[in-house]
Amino acid sequence: MLKIMAMLGCSKTHFLVLIRLVSITLFLGWGNSFYGQISNLDSLRTAIAQAKADTSRILLENELAASLYQSDKDSALQLLRSSIIAAEKISYRTGLYKLWFTKAFIHLQYNQLDSAFIGFSKAKEIASDVGDEIGLIRALNALSYCVQNKRKGIPYLEEALEIATAIGDKEKQAAVMTSLGIAYSNLAEFDSAEIYYIKALAIHKEKREKKPQADILRNLGNNA
Repeated sequence: MLKIMAMLGCSKTHFLVLIRLVSITLFLGWGNSFYGQISNLDSLRTAIAQAKADTSRILLENELAASLYQSDKDSALQLLRSSIIAAEKISYRTGLYKLWFTKAFIHLQYNQLDSAFIGFSKAKEIASDVGDEIGLIRALNALSYCVQNKRKGIPYLEEALEIATAIGDKEKQAAVMTSLGIAYSNLAEFDSAEIYYIKALAIHKEKREKKPQADILRNLGNNA
């Protein structure tokens, strides 16, 4: 893990939250065994071959790419590129958002920050165009991880928090506040970090979510 942290140029706390972002956005409900991964890939390929609707095929190809990238990044990215072309031909905006987000995510995992930034920016633009506020929050939050200068990531998070607050989504508010806490911690501005951590902690306490509470308390301990 230390080698990966060094490659990404982030602190332990930032790295752990980045991994949490990854699991939330892409990996929930997926099996961890190698056999399960192979079985899932085969099932997805079969489903793609049998898909009758272009929209269904595009979504399945996105899922296949997300499942494939760890073992074959180049094939995953090539699949996404062809799927993006297909989605553009039919103006399938929901599919395009997912495809660009997944493509950016893969680039981020390989520390290709410029390519990741482009992809998340595309996803942000699409979400804004179609009025997808949750998608916009996710894209803004992800963009904050794509800048070498962590201070430049803060405006993305502030915009995401503003949207989450406007729509009354406390779960997203807490997630973005936690990201803001991490950003300020990485800048050694611990007083500002503490403000956001405590606000996020209050939301998780209200929702009785123990795991996020433990994570934030650990982050606060690292600030001390």
